Amino acid sequence: MSQDDSLYDNLPDDPEEAFLYLESVFRAECEQKIRDAHHEERVDIYYVQYISKVLGAISELGIESHFAKRSVPSIEDVDYQTYVNFSKDVEHYRTMLQIRRARRRKEFSVALDQATKIKLRHMLSQMRDIVDRLDVSAIKKEALFAKINALQAEIDRDRARFDIVAALWIEGCEKLGEGAGKLKPLRELLDSIGNVFNQAKKVEGTDTPRLPPVEKPKQIEPPKPTSDDIPF
Repeated sequence: MSQDDSLYDNLPDDPEEAFLYLESVFRAECEQKIRDAHHEERVDIYYVQYISKVLGAISELGIESHFAKRSVPSIEDVDYQTYVNFSKDVEHYRTMLQIRRARRRKEFSVALDQATKIKLRHMLSQMRDIVDRLDVSAIKKEALFAKINALQAEIDRDRARFDIVAALWIEGCEKLGEGAGKLKPLRELLDSIGNVFNQAKKVEGTDTPRLPPVEKPKQIEPPKPTSDDIPF
């Protein structure tokens, strides 16, 4: 398997994530080749290679709508300014994607305070003890320990992702589904961990600065009817 094969075999499933990954690799390759070039060596070929690869990724990943329609330029038509102009458009799109990713991560993750982290670490320690005593195969234990360790590492991050919690819950509730009575303590811990995360997210939502509600403008009251007769 070539290095290029492994690059494409390990792409993220999401097209936008895949583009960010590939473009960064292509750009790093281009810049490295230019740095390594000899004084009189033509470097325009490296600009063409970068542009060609990025356009190929754009086409195959189905994100053409974000870019003006382009074709791979001939090497005679490419210079440093061509590369700069193309890179500017790519950087604009990268910035949009990175902001979108950050918002997505925040939506599906939560910041945990120190007290909550300590509480969760204690729960995971209890869970390890329970799993260690379970009468299940070594393979199932190892799979569950791997998910516990993954959540442990996630708790230590600035923001903990919900999909890591979900992965542990699935491993505990589905793959160890037999013998529900024996697994009751484990299920209770899984529920407790989920509740801790849900509560932390609620608190985070409450603490998020919000604009004050817009007050309705006061309406001018209509003239009150009078019982006095209007003299003629």
